[in-house]
Amino acid sequence: MRTPSFIRPQTIINIALLPYPLLYTRVSIVCLLTLWFTVGSAYGSKIYAQQDSLNTQAQPIPPTVVGYWKIALVENEMTLALDTLPAKVRQQLTRRLEEMHTHSYFDFREDGQYEIVMGYQPTPARGQWRYDAANKHLYITNSTGSEKVIEVERLSNQQFVIKTVNIEDGRASRLTLVPAIQDQP
Repeated sequence: MRTPSFIRPQTIINIALLPYPLLYTRVSIVCLLTLWFTVGSAYGSKIYAQQDSLNTQAQPIPPTVVGYWKIALVENEMTLALDTLPAKVRQQLTRRLEEMHTHSYFDFREDGQYEIVMGYQPTPARGQWRYDAANKHLYITNSTGSEKVIEVERLSNQQFVIKTVNIEDGRASRLTLVPAIQDQP
């Protein structure tokens, strides 16, 4: 029960010691104070409880890697060089890239397993993943035990931007992924 800071126990004792002719007044004051403390503390508790529940509801949900993601944008040497190509070739390549993006997905599951399909791969890449939020690194280990480190540039509930480097030639790619609804087989 909360007691307002401006009411001290001494104040209640002084009211109770008023002369007898003021008994009716004393009883009224004591009743009012009792009512005030009872209703006021219940009301105050309700207000504080509402504020506490509002504060917990307002806590943002931290973004997570877990989810089904589709490619929204790929930035690499090839996509950046599209502008230098003749219009007809650029349109054809752009259409093929868009088709490839449509068939690509990244599925990071809560149990630490992943499945990735890039383009028209006949078999999904599968393995285990873990995310180091402090260093912004995503570690994926494929089914043969080979581990790859992927730099996470941005992670939010609406966007997941990763940077990968090809081991063979050292070329970098930046992929912007967005949450998607998993395709039904």
